[in-house]
Amino acid sequence: MFTRAKNFITIGVVLCLLLLLVGPTRSVSAIGEESVAAKILKPISIVSTKGSTTGAVTRLHVKDQTGTADNPLKYVLFKTPSVVYQGYRTYQIPATVSAGTVTNIKVKINYKGPAKATQVWSWYLFDWVKNTWVKVGDNAGATANVWKALQFNVAVNPTQYINNLTRQLRLRLVSNNAGGDAKLDYEAITITHNSCTDPFGCVIIRQGDPIHIAYLLNLPWLEAQNGALIAIDDSNNKILNHPIKFDGVARDNCDNAVALADSTKMRKDASILAIVGTTCSGEAITIMSSLSASGFSMVSPSNTNPSLTEPGNPNNYPGYLRVSYSDKLQGSKAAEYAFDAAGLNASTAATINDGTNYSVELEQAFNDKFVALGGTVITRQVITPGDTDMSGVLGIIAATPPDVIYMPVFLPEGGYLMVQARATTGLETAPMMGSDALYTTEIGTAAGADADGFKATGNDPQQFSAAYASNFVPAYTAKFGVAPNDAAYSAYGYDAFTVIKLAIVNSAVPQPNGHLLIGRTALRNALYAISGVSGLTGTLTCTTTGDCAATPAVGVFEYQTSLSNFMRIWP
Repeated sequence: MFTRAKNFITIGVVLCLLLLLVGPTRSVSAIGEESVAAKILKPISIVSTKGSTTGAVTRLHVKDQTGTADNPLKYVLFKTPSVVYQGYRTYQIPATVSAGTVTNIKVKINYKGPAKATQVWSWYLFDWVKNTWVKVGDNAGATANVWKALQFNVAVNPTQYINNLTRQLRLRLVSNNAGGDAKLDYEAITITHNSCTDPFGCVIIRQGDPIHIAYLLNLPWLEAQNGALIAIDDSNNKILNHPIKFDGVARDNCDNAVALADSTKMRKDASILAIVGTTCSGEAITIMSSLSASGFSMVSPSNTNPSLTEPGNPNNYPGYLRVSYSDKLQGSKAAEYAFDAAGLNASTAATINDGTNYSVELEQAFNDKFVALGGTVITRQVITPGDTDMSGVLGIIAATPPDVIYMPVFLPEGGYLMVQARATTGLETAPMMGSDALYTTEIGTAAGADADGFKATGNDPQQFSAAYASNFVPAYTAKFGVAPNDAAYSAYGYDAFTVIKLAIVNSAVPQPNGHLLIGRTALRNALYAISGVSGLTGTLTCTTTGDCAATPAVGVFEYQTSLSNFMRIWP
């Protein structure tokens, strides 16, 4: 829908330091296709937000203090001179570990300081998905001023504590008062993970854990989200016997910058397998570069910009697919109707676009098809979003009145064109036609009686599968209390989820311990391999560049002011 030698030495030193920080790898088990390992991570930096510290971060790498020993050169002192202490250490997982395969996190500390009854020292991990600190443990069990080995286990949602973009963890330390200092001579994080050879990483789904699919959608086409929810219901809320987690962002309008921020947040979450979205083509064009580079896959229910799936186009990124039709197909259908004897039987046309990618692509597709059919495009005019006076372009068109005016623009400009055309000599009765951007009853408010007879292309449920009317509409109505809007994309939301679900089923590799391992590249390949699947909107077969709508269900609808609604008139 609607856009050299010295360097070698330096590198070697860095690599050695990284190896020391990561620590040894210990094989826990290796059965069949599964290999589970543990890595010990050492902190790489200390950041204090309140209070202060004494001692380098490397003092935390080795545990060498016991009992009442007190060598200041062996530990880091976390001080509360006049305020409580707050700060965090940063940990980095190595490139060889896929964040999505981490199944457990253990925090190990060697602590000396006040007992909990006197002063509570608490440790927190940062949840990058919820953007909050989560407490994992405190100094319970410690004797005052005696070294105590503490260990905290984190088995629930461990991937949320790893930033999937920076591959970092943050471990926070907080005191509840300023009455004493803490000494740490060791702090480390051990992560347990499954092996993964996929270049874009893997996601491990443990027994009982949900399969996570996200959405990134906007009004007024949030019906696509509702359609996906019906698909989830039809799946009994399970994929491969795992519950489905379906969450994300649903906003009031399309905004490329906001979509980029939303998608960046999603990329931090290593548990997300795929995304249903976006609503608007411009958002997809903006965010797919980074999503693709991070290994994510996205299936859109409503993007129509041709560039998104055009071979060789810079806007076509691996991991992007759509079940909606291309604007080229919608524009071509409009031209077929205009030229068809059973339609407008037009031999001449004039076109108007507003300069946006959406409008230009549709106008070009209409022009190409209309000319190929034998028609003549007399003039091709351009307006600018925000224009209110359309007399210039309408005057040019009126000089040689065409059989049809094709105007794939938006409101309010579309309303101005309708009203002012009827006041232009020679265009009083000229047929006017638009795209799905004007397939909305709001044109009645914008143009009043002058909207009567206006024609627009849009989704045609009569061309959908029989299951749409027999199963989907009743289920949708029962769940949401209203029938699906034919002009919206609920059926396409259903199909987008169906495609993702099938690809997950076809790419998941069962592990001997009951887990599922899904490689991100394998998931992409399974999406592109979708062929001959019966969807609500028709048969779905995905091309190597992401087009899955083999036969677009596009019809022509006429607005009738007496009904304050559109009526299907073609085919």
